[in-house]
Amino acid sequence: MKVCVECKKEKPLSKFGRKGHLIRSYCIPCDKAYKLRHKALVVADPTRRRKVQDQVNECQEANQRETRSKATEHYGPWTESDDAFLRANWDMPRKEVALHLGRTYASIATRKLKLKKLSERLAKEGEPDAS
Repeated sequence: MKVCVECKKEKPLSKFGRKGHLIRSYCIPCDKAYKLRHKALVVADPTRRRKVQDQVNECQEANQRETRSKATEHYGPWTESDDAFLRANWDMPRKEVALHLGRTYASIATRKLKLKKLSERLAKEGEPDAS
């Protein structure tokens, strides 16, 4: 059982969303309501929308700068062990994966997208996925 920080009601853990292995603070209905309110505010106000997008871009650029400065495998070929690590740690934040593998933030995002498309294509063809 867990108490939602919004409605203050005690609910079973199944009523809370997850982010990776973490359980969210808001129950699912309160989380949906919050997201709708936030989306309405951002969409209705172009200035706020630009500000939010600028914050997201700034964070992504900072992550890219940090991981690029520490990348040891920049532009190197992807290995099976890299892919295996990525699949095993799919929910790990991109920045942490990038630092662990010696890659850039953007390269992790690109590789995850390629692996996801490959997995979907293999599932459509009826072949078992290698993951």
